[in-house]
Amino acid sequence: MATKPETDIESGVLQTRTIYWVGALVVAITLGSGALLLWLFRGDGPRTTLDIIRTAGSLGIGTGGGVALILAARRQRYTELDLKQKEKAHHLQEQVAAETKSHQEQVAADNRHDALETRITELYNAAAEQLGSDKAPVRLAGLYALERLADSHEEHRQTMVNLICAYLRMPRTPPGDNQQEDQHYSHEEMQVRTTAQQILADRLRPYTTGKSGSANAKFWGPVDIDLSRAHLSDFSLPFCEVQRAKLDGAQFTGETNFHNTVFNSVANFNNAHFFDEARFEFAHFRSLAHFESVHFESNADFNSSRFELHAIFDGANFSSQASFKTSHLPASASFHDARFANSADFPEVYGGRPVDFSITGLPQVPEEGRFVDRAEFNNHDFFDPEYEELEYSDAEVNDDADSSENTESIEFDSHSDFDELADFND
Repeated sequence: MATKPETDIESGVLQTRTIYWVGALVVAITLGSGALLLWLFRGDGPRTTLDIIRTAGSLGIGTGGGVALILAARRQRYTELDLKQKEKAHHLQEQVAAETKSHQEQVAADNRHDALETRITELYNAAAEQLGSDKAPVRLAGLYALERLADSHEEHRQTMVNLICAYLRMPRTPPGDNQQEDQHYSHEEMQVRTTAQQILADRLRPYTTGKSGSANAKFWGPVDIDLSRAHLSDFSLPFCEVQRAKLDGAQFTGETNFHNTVFNSVANFNNAHFFDEARFEFAHFRSLAHFESVHFESNADFNSSRFELHAIFDGANFSSQASFKTSHLPASASFHDARFANSADFPEVYGGRPVDFSITGLPQVPEEGRFVDRAEFNNHDFFDPEYEELEYSDAEVNDDADSSENTESIEFDSHSDFDELADFND
């Protein structure tokens, strides 16, 4: 706070010389008035002279009283001004003290935050180094360290998930050429990867049991997962909820379980390869679902699954049974150039508008598409079907094929069941 110059302070103080001059002025007024009265009333006798002296004294006293009153008022004014100045100074001191305290608290909070971030970074780096170890127990310790960090620090959970996913994307390469050591390494590495997958499954599940259990206190919230081109064994995320899922080019061995999984954003399974059963029953795709050129070696179960926006199975290869029973497919669902080598079950598929089976033969231009074995479309609604010259090729001829008036050119080389099919000619 800036201080006033000394000259400014002294200018507000009544000086001694001024007091002397005021006193001399009062005496002069008293004497002058007495002398004037004596001159005016000279010769009127002693009594008049005494009255004149009294009057001059009273005038001097009155003048002095007036001066005293002025000085008292001045003193009061300066007292009040001084009090206000002190109040302002006190308020300013309090404000400065509060700002200083706030600044100190902010600095302390920043220091604590910096120390915490530094500590988290150190632990994160240590966990990352552990994941790069050639010893399985050390890699497991790194995974559990990441799990504890994500549990304690919500703002870093996506980073921890990114590191776990990056580990799962790494190739499972044995360290040497010794067959026995390679087998041992592969077994241990499988345990580490299973643990990583289990951490994701445990922390991406909103509820402890299914959809009706209590809230999972350690739920990490919907996060993005990137497992592109990863080799995953017995991968399972039942009743989990993720944001964006990148699984394009991933290879799944063992049973893959996405039962009741919720995908809040884009789910990308393009070019993924499922070597064993893939379970997507009751899965909920709230955004785009990409399954272009996906390959299902075993059963693909999409029963009761729900696709909110766009489901694209263009070029998909279903080598075994494909089941979309009671699934909800949107109007823009597409199976262009998909191949069903075994039974395909599409009863009661709801979309409100036609699902694009153009290359597979239903309901639009069917160039090169085919159902090699049994295809069921019970209770399926087809709108504006164009069935001229549809061909189901490369399968055994079966007399059970059923057609209607507008299907003279349709060739069914295998059994095709269209029970309760909606009006073909509508």
